[in-house]
Amino acid sequence: MSSAQVILVNDVPYVVDCANAVARQLVSAGVALAKIRHVFVTHHHSDPNADYGTCSSSRGSFSTNATTIRKHIIDSHTPVEQVGEVAAAGVKTLVLSHLVPADDERLTEQTWIDLARAHFKGQIIVGRDLMEL
Repeated sequence: MSSAQVILVNDVPYVVDCANAVARQLVSAGVALAKIRHVFVTHHHSDPNADYGTCSSSRGSFSTNATTIRKHIIDSHTPVEQVGEVAAAGVKTLVLSHLVPADDERLTEQTWIDLARAHFKGQIIVGRDLMEL
């Protein structure tokens, strides 16, 4: 699952991360792309930036193999258990998004909840494409 969020304030979309196909998903959600004025990138590597700079990476500027890329992506993210530990400091509802690795079908929604639950006892929501909270 790719990750991106849009926060609408007074009908102005603020986009957080530009994962693969985020533009298509924004259009599906009824967000006018022409209104986007602000994009926030939480960290810099391929998964949150794919739709922001797809052209530069698709012209062969990267020669790393898929295994190396996957390891880098996993190593560059905060483990869900640690996210739960941070949230335990006073968060009422924890919304998990940008789950890594996203392509492992063995990792169910309940898997992510259980990992966060090790430290966080409040409500946990696993974010999905086009989910509204």
